[in-house]
Amino acid sequence: RSLKEIESEIDWMSYLTAHQLKIAAPVKSNDEKYVIELNDKKFLAAVFEKAEGSFLEDSKDVSHEMIQTWGRYLGKMHRLTKEYRPAQNILPRQQWRQDESLAMALRSLDKNDEIPYRRMNELIEWMRALDKNINAYGLIHADLHRGNFFVKNNQITAFDFDDSCYQWFSYDLIAPINSIHNNFSEGVRLEQKDKTTDLFLSGYNLENTLDPIWINRLP
Repeated sequence: RSLKEIESEIDWMSYLTAHQLKIAAPVKSNDEKYVIELNDKKFLAAVFEKAEGSFLEDSKDVSHEMIQTWGRYLGKMHRLTKEYRPAQNILPRQQWRQDESLAMALRSLDKNDEIPYRRMNELIEWMRALDKNINAYGLIHADLHRGNFFVKNNQITAFDFDDSCYQWFSYDLIAPINSIHNNFSEGVRLEQKDKTTDLFLSGYNLENTLDPIWINRLP
């Protein structure tokens, strides 16, 4: 990441901290900088507070209470984000179309592989046409699976905002829901997965709501 990209990540994190969302907050250096340049500007360094608690273990099912807490946490993040505006000297985070994972996928496609090449580009055009109103689209974490937060006393403290970008809010639901579903054994009944998804959404809806069309698109 460039200096400007890291500064934009930290600007959003500072905003979330100021609005009482528990995250591993950025820490200023002695000369009041969030990012310092090292070794003749070859390296950039930033420091964050240590999150309290520990990971949700991969080997254990997540409790119903924790699933709802997880959903509510993400809902609060999205609700707060609607009011966020980058500071005047801050470069906004990238839009979904500039995401490196997507760029890598496009670089990997060969025009001679007609079906995947055509289908990928059809999907991108479909996404470009989707509504970007303030209740559907905004700055998201983009990777809030169980490896990117700690839990203490059923309270979440998130970190690793490096993938944050402007995307549809519904996209941000996928990483946590998949992280919950991955704990189910092979062949688990679909009803059980639906139940945990509903629990997550019930928590999310306590802080933010999405039009049903976005929920229906989750699969």
